[in-house]
Amino acid sequence: MGTPTEVTWPGLVHMPDYKASFPQWRATDLRRALPEMDDRALGLLNGMLQIDPERRISGASPSPFPFSPHLARLPRSR
Repeated sequence: MGTPTEVTWPGLVHMPDYKASFPQWRATDLRRALPEMDDRALGLLNGMLQIDPERRISGASPSPFPFSPHLARLPRSR
């Protein structure tokens, strides 16, 4: 994910606790960190890890991933 920027999270610099002096961390390439994951799994993980809530995959919205219909049949925890 790395340190958020105005590119990865539009409006970031206008947030009340934003400080330009925050450490700047480079994003990790998920494909290198998790080489055993296929493209579909990496796409899902990347969507879930988006720092900008407007870009993040929502659990309530339909997923474009092929395995998502199977998730609807899993028992829900109580």
